Amino acid sequence: MAYSFITYISSADSALFPYPKLAPYIFHFVSYIFISIARLLAKDVYNSSARFVFELLQNADDNSYSKAKSRSEAPYVSFRVYPRQIVLECNEGGFTPEDLIAICNIGNSSKTSVQVYVGENNIGFKSVFMVAWKVLVHSPKYRPRDLKLLMGYGLVYLSNYGFLERVRQDLSRDDSLIRSFSVDDDWHLRVARVLMSAYQERPKSVSALAIIPLTNGEWKSSTSIKTHRIYHSHCNGYHIPEVNMPLVDPRAEKNPDRERLFSQLGVKNPYLGTVDLDGSRAQLEFLYLMAHLDRRIDSAHFYSDMDLIDQQNRYQEPDSHTFYFPGKDMYSAEQLLTPTKPDGTGKSSRPGVYILHSRYMEPRPIKPIGERRTWMTWLSESLQVRNTIPITDSNRLSPECTFIAEHHPEKFVGFLVKNWKFDSALLGKPKLIDELLKLKVVCESESSYSLGETYIPVPEISYLRKFLLDEDDFPWLKTNNSWLPELNDMTKALGFGYPKSELEAYLRALQSIKESSDGNHTTPNETERVYDLYARIQAQYSESSTPDSYRSILRTAFASQKLIHVPKMDDEEGPYRESSDNCLWEAPQSMECKIPLKWKYNDVKHGSCLAKLFNKTLGIPNVGLNDLLNELQSSSNPNPVQRKDKCRPKMNKEITVKVRRRFELRKLIYSNGKATGEWHSPSQCLWSTVTNTGGIVTLKDLYKDLQNFFVELLGVQTLTAEMVYSKLLEQRRGMTPINEVKDTIWLLNSYLQSEQDPPSSTSLLESREFPVRYPNGVVELRSSTVDFTISDRKHLSQYFFDKALFLDFSTEEVLQLEPFIEWANIETRYISSCVKEISSHTSDSYRSLTSPDQKISQKAYGLLHPRIVDGEASFYDLLKNIDVRETDGITSELHLQQDGKEIKAKVSEGEIHIEEITDGLYIYVPWDAKAQYICFLDRIHKDLLEWILTEPSTAISKPYSEKALTLMKTILQAPVDYVSVILDRAGIVPIETPEDLSGVDVDASNPTDQTSVENGHAIRGSSCRSDSISACDANDTIANELSDDGNEAQDLGEQ
Repeated sequence: MAYSFITYISSADSALFPYPKLAPYIFHFVSYIFISIARLLAKDVYNSSARFVFELLQNADDNSYSKAKSRSEAPYVSFRVYPRQIVLECNEGGFTPEDLIAICNIGNSSKTSVQVYVGENNIGFKSVFMVAWKVLVHSPKYRPRDLKLLMGYGLVYLSNYGFLERVRQDLSRDDSLIRSFSVDDDWHLRVARVLMSAYQERPKSVSALAIIPLTNGEWKSSTSIKTHRIYHSHCNGYHIPEVNMPLVDPRAEKNPDRERLFSQLGVKNPYLGTVDLDGSRAQLEFLYLMAHLDRRIDSAHFYSDMDLIDQQNRYQEPDSHTFYFPGKDMYSAEQLLTPTKPDGTGKSSRPGVYILHSRYMEPRPIKPIGERRTWMTWLSESLQVRNTIPITDSNRLSPECTFIAEHHPEKFVGFLVKNWKFDSALLGKPKLIDELLKLKVVCESESSYSLGETYIPVPEISYLRKFLLDEDDFPWLKTNNSWLPELNDMTKALGFGYPKSELEAYLRALQSIKESSDGNHTTPNETERVYDLYARIQAQYSESSTPDSYRSILRTAFASQKLIHVPKMDDEEGPYRESSDNCLWEAPQSMECKIPLKWKYNDVKHGSCLAKLFNKTLGIPNVGLNDLLNELQSSSNPNPVQRKDKCRPKMNKEITVKVRRRFELRKLIYSNGKATGEWHSPSQCLWSTVTNTGGIVTLKDLYKDLQNFFVELLGVQTLTAEMVYSKLLEQRRGMTPINEVKDTIWLLNSYLQSEQDPPSSTSLLESREFPVRYPNGVVELRSSTVDFTISDRKHLSQYFFDKALFLDFSTEEVLQLEPFIEWANIETRYISSCVKEISSHTSDSYRSLTSPDQKISQKAYGLLHPRIVDGEASFYDLLKNIDVRETDGITSELHLQQDGKEIKAKVSEGEIHIEEITDGLYIYVPWDAKAQYICFLDRIHKDLLEWILTEPSTAISKPYSEKALTLMKTILQAPVDYVSVILDRAGIVPIETPEDLSGVDVDASNPTDQTSVENGHAIRGSSCRSDSISACDANDTIANELSDDGNEAQDLGEQ
């Protein structure tokens, strides 16, 4: 096999090429000489191929190593043999010009001959041609200016692109050198260095090369690492065992340069979190078995970047997350730190803890020789996996502790018993103990109490059980036999579980009985036990050597809790519980504000003893003046006033002033004017029977027999008409606010409701006492000389609020002020009386109504006026020709006269228009169904009556009574068959003119039809509907039925 031979020469003198211009000639000369050498070697050198090694060694031995020695380097020569080439390297001083001439000339050597074939024929170095077809002589010490000499002969540097292209070509071959592990490490080292250099210039190109070998035989590129991470084959010097993760082939990473190249391409150092559960277990077991070999790296800090896997297969670093060992014991972390409530239902959230996966513990590795720790101990020390749950965390209770108390209160005491000795910080911090004792635990009754409130069921305090029943909610701590013997030590160390005294125990038992009976029926047995406890408590106080302290404890307990048993008496509710602050000893039996106890405890067990307890020991007082005043303030009925009135004769002037001040400030006068009742001060009340006093409360009707109490003691004012009227007149003289004037008007109005002989209103009309609102919203007090209007109809007032002057009272208030308005003689200013409506029909579109109930013409005989002496027939014909038409063309305009000016307001849609023609009457009503219904219900009877009573020549309508208006409305709304009956019932006398039934739809089967014909009735119309008649008969009875000018028809008929 022929070798290519490359000889590395350490250095060369730049003087070899002192004349650059001669370079072309030298090149041709050298080429010629080497042709000669090749011919000689072809004939002579191949006789003994092994001798070239000795020739080269001789050549190296003859070299000069002065430069190497000057650098303190030992002379060396090395052979590196590769499958297709041999590389010789030495650190000799470099070629001289003579050496270069000799090496290029056959038979001319600069070396000395030592033995056969060593330097024979002056071949020397040329003996390498015995085994090589090509020889390269290289000197890496040339300077850049030396290399420039060869640029003209085609010398170029191999670019990174060219190198990477050759790498890609190699990777595409089946016998790729890069992917071969049979190529020596030196070759891979040099390739790795070039690739690392090329990466700086062409990172994407290098990353795309699949040059990373994996343990599974695959070759990956750096680009694939972005989606599937690759890891080094070792961690901190230890080889990683076989795991299900992509690792670099360890054979490739023996070469440091290749490992650096892999790191540059994105290969990462492995950590425990990157492996699956079995792999993590295998790695930890490996580290545990190797830990004793090097203690320097066996510490928690060394393992800080490793991950552990919890029961939910989550990867976490134990350095920043708390791990606990798994366990099935009821007080293990796995059982206690698992919530039993849905997230968000408790006050404390689950702490950030994790339960180590049970796979780590099954099976446990055997402890290796030289290792003192078990597998569990090593996990605790090296990876900080906990076996005990801490109670405290620095200066607070640990999150685990509060979590267990919230989610597992039934196991909390057992948790404390199991762990309190391991938490040395707890006993030295009283504040933490106080916080711990506030946490809730489960007691025997299944109720929850603060730990500090509980008692342990030991014989020393078993005397309490004779006062308690099983159903009583006493805080006996729920215990477990597995830790009961250790409980006593913990309770003494933490300071709970035992009462501080028998008095405290009795009070707690009393409280438990009270809590158990709240909302439930009280049994006689329970009452007896309460009385016995009262007696024991009083006995403890009497026997105490520190009575002041005991008395303070008792008074605080009975005042802050409802521990007073109130027996049921007669028809009262009860029994029930109350605090001592809400009780009195001697007091009226009917008191509601506080409970009178003495008379309730007259006949109970231990009566005299309980009297001392309540009145002396607990300091429950007898009733006093303040109690009576408070009774008034909190009572729901006026009965306490009678009890207070009984005390009036005993009060001196000083007490009277105090009582008046208390009633005024606390508003202690009760009034039942509203459904719920209200309370008032004396200044807000009047001793009067008048109602609707505009915010002032009258008391006479409610407290008829207590005038002296309210008037003499409390100073409640009495009211007279002259007082109110005088006050109203006086207000005109000062700058009295308008609201106060209005209040006085209200007060006067309420008085006028029942006053038989009211004062004259003349002075009022001349005074500026009327609150008048102007169109701009300003309200001022004016006299009656100002032409203002009173709003008694909302649908009319709304058109003039911003145009006219109004009395400043709403429509609802005006209705209530009717007594005042009539007394002041200003009722003519009602807007309903002042406004005139002018209507017209402007549309050709209409439709006559055909419904019998809406055809007014059929009721013409009932509407006929009997006083018509001449022309009665023509008026009857006019009524018979009434045509009611529905249309959308009704327009209307409202006119209001004020201060000599006419104020007009247009109505968008008119309600009715009556148009008289030569031989008939048109009544136009709205087309809209709703508006038409309102018109027939509220307008048509009034407008038709006014038309009947209107003098055509003057357009003045005679006044009419409300009775006449009601009768007209009834006739128009009734079926025609019943008109005569209605007239008869209203007292309207018959007329002689026969009824014309030609246009009337009459049911012949109805007997009332004959009566209608024979005894016809009519409402009298206007006295002057016919131009030929100008006077009315004064004796006509029906005319006065419709008019306010005379008495009722029946009265005139009897004359």
